[in-house]
Amino acid sequence: MEENHSIKNYKLVSTRSLPDFQAELHEYRHIKTGARICWLDNHDENKTFAMQREKMRMQDQKRELNKLLRDWARAEHIQGEMNKAVQRMAKSKPLSFKPRVPNDAPNE
Repeated sequence: MEENHSIKNYKLVSTRSLPDFQAELHEYRHIKTGARICWLDNHDENKTFAMQREKMRMQDQKRELNKLLRDWARAEHIQGEMNKAVQRMAKSKPLSFKPRVPNDAPNE
């Protein structure tokens, strides 16, 4: 169903369908000055609900990202603390490592 959208002193230049937004984009040009405007036609009666839903989705994504970053920072902090503890332990009680030679190794 094609609707005729007209704006006084403007000429409709093009109309595009935007399926991602479930809307149509109308481009108009002012007849005298050539100024261009765009109008997004969304048939959703409750536009504030759609905007609020998108806002909540973005907040959820941001919260999940912050949680991942916080967990990553904690893991890096724990790794750093463990490295420091191992270095302190190595200074106070150094390990003496001697490679073991198996008894059944051939003598050549």
